[in-house]
Amino acid sequence: MLENKMTGENFFDTRHDLNLTQEKLADFLKISTRQIQRYENGFSEIPGSTQILMELLVSRRIPKLKKYQS
Repeated sequence: MLENKMTGENFFDTRHDLNLTQEKLADFLKISTRQIQRYENGFSEIPGSTQILMELLVSRRIPKLKKYQS
């Protein structure tokens, strides 16, 4: 179980650090752009699996594909 839940603000900052648009991140995660907006605005809780994927992207354990970067 994850010790620290990712907040919408953390999610937003991480997306920006990865230089990804909402559309590109949604495509990568196979979710809607609207769901990305819900996470970032705090309207939806960020699932643990999504948080793990974000953390792996940041740590570069999942290679960032150029087609997802803006």
